[in-house]
Amino acid sequence: MGKFIDVMQVEELEEILRQGGKKLFFKHSATCPISARAHQEVEQWLAERGPEQVVYRIVVQAARPVSNRLAEVSGVAHASPQVLWLDGTSPLWHTSHGQITRANLQAHIN
Repeated sequence: MGKFIDVMQVEELEEILRQGGKKLFFKHSATCPISARAHQEVEQWLAERGPEQVVYRIVVQAARPVSNRLAEVSGVAHASPQVLWLDGTSPLWHTSHGQITRANLQAHIN
């Protein structure tokens, strides 16, 4: 089973991005029912993955500067909920709202 790691500070995000490689980010709104459903989909997908799978979670109400910085460096306009699959800072795939499903994650994340 994979895990969530919450990213609360811009400095944490910068360090994650400096490490390079493929990273999965999930922007989550703690107050939105659509985001709650997307969170469940990501959780279900993570439950099927190995322990090495990490999803970097950004709760936008608690970490707005982190969310804004990720949009800036990736070139992907902010949405919430939103999933971004990056290689370094280059987007490989991203989606938002109702398109965040276990099936879409399985199809796009390798």
